[in-house]
Amino acid sequence: MDDRFYGILCTTKPMEAIAMDSTTTSSPATDKAAKAIEKLILKIIPIMQRSGFSLLKMDEAAKTMDVSKATMYKYFASKDEIVEKVVDHFAEYISKMVQDMPQADQATYYKSLRKVFQQSLVMAVYLSDVFLHDLSSLYPQLYDRLMQLVEVRNARLAQFFAEGMESGVFHRLNPVVLILQIDTMLRKMIDPKLLTSQHLSMKQALADYYDIMKRQVLKQDFAADQDEEDSEMESFLNHMVQKLSRY
Repeated sequence: MDDRFYGILCTTKPMEAIAMDSTTTSSPATDKAAKAIEKLILKIIPIMQRSGFSLLKMDEAAKTMDVSKATMYKYFASKDEIVEKVVDHFAEYISKMVQDMPQADQATYYKSLRKVFQQSLVMAVYLSDVFLHDLSSLYPQLYDRLMQLVEVRNARLAQFFAEGMESGVFHRLNPVVLILQIDTMLRKMIDPKLLTSQHLSMKQALADYYDIMKRQVLKQDFAADQDEEDSEMESFLNHMVQKLSRY
């Protein structure tokens, strides 16, 4: 399994590594503060994904970050600043995803499609419905900023599918509808209540939908001899399910 897919992110690096990269020169004190902020953000992201943040109090935020309120206030003057930093975090991830968008060609079609599935699953996990609802209601400007990046990513993804169709690897489908379907289905496949009501395990639901997506998108001539690739997907799904079970 490629390490770049661990840390729940399907980019060139795990989210934690991306977040701590710096392309500009800064003082040691600034770097130290930025790293401290990032560590605190990584701790609070899961609760925001799971429950949103409309009712989040600073006391609860400090407890989740596992620091005193005094320490937390050294880095965040308000909840607004916490939310803004979380959005910065997600925005950087989506930008990296766009840069790392796979190419569609007959030599790498299967790996590229697998990567699209993995990236889309991570998007569904991080940009949860409850998180987006709260962001849209309480911070519309931040929501718009994030959605603009999502639209850029989706446009590149639509181009990927269109190129695959032109090359004869993918079936002729509406790319926009396909992207909407993938996002909607993945959100359903990680919904614990829905899975319980349908007597499905999360891993089995995700694995089955991945199989459906492959059959739907790939032409038969390009869908054979994939045992090794499916083994990698199984490792990825095991990791994702394990992470989600902790939330």
